[in-house]
Amino acid sequence: MYQDLDSSPPSIEVPQLYANLSKNQSIPSVSGGILWQDNVNKRFYLYGGDHSDYSPNTPNLLSYDVLNDNWHSMGAPGKGIQCVSYGGGVAISELGQGYMLGGWLSNNSVPGWSGGPLATNSLIKYDMNTNDWTNNTGPADSIPRAEGVMVYVPASDDGLLVYFGGVTAPYHNDTTLPAPMSLIHIYDIRSSKWYTQIAGGDTPLSRRKFCADVVWAPDQSSYNM
Repeated sequence: MYQDLDSSPPSIEVPQLYANLSKNQSIPSVSGGILWQDNVNKRFYLYGGDHSDYSPNTPNLLSYDVLNDNWHSMGAPGKGIQCVSYGGGVAISELGQGYMLGGWLSNNSVPGWSGGPLATNSLIKYDMNTNDWTNNTGPADSIPRAEGVMVYVPASDDGLLVYFGGVTAPYHNDTTLPAPMSLIHIYDIRSSKWYTQIAGGDTPLSRRKFCADVVWAPDQSSYNM
């Protein structure tokens, strides 16, 4: 579905919602995946997620062409990268890059998976310009995590990825602990280094599978998430 944000019919007073886009049966219905946006080439990339209508088959990255209203297969990620669900994901269209930190591996997301769900601590990177994948190391604590959020902040040389919330799986099984919202993981893209920031003030209660966004002042003197 999509909304035309340039229109607001008087009868409904909000942008019109349309449900007439192409999506045939070869395009899976998933939950907990990520849509990486490519503003330059007017595309979305669908990665990961739990299949809701059938068992997952061969891992595949799918791309939706907004201008032509059709889907394309970009092939399997390769390099041992598996599909995850409910990781912290964000796209940086200016750099042509998509990222996903953590997430669940299970029989709903990985073909041929056996056993219970497992969380990961990997930072997956997808290069939209070269169709290339990288499996990077996550935060230094090496604790598997899932169901948090990640946003991009245009600070530092190439920007920062900021991750918080969700749950951790310190016992390397499906037993989880809530991640405190005061614990902020920061990844510097240029140096590929992780940092940790402890937030103060009126810290929200722990939460999982939630939404987040970021906005900054025109001079980038402050950022609000």
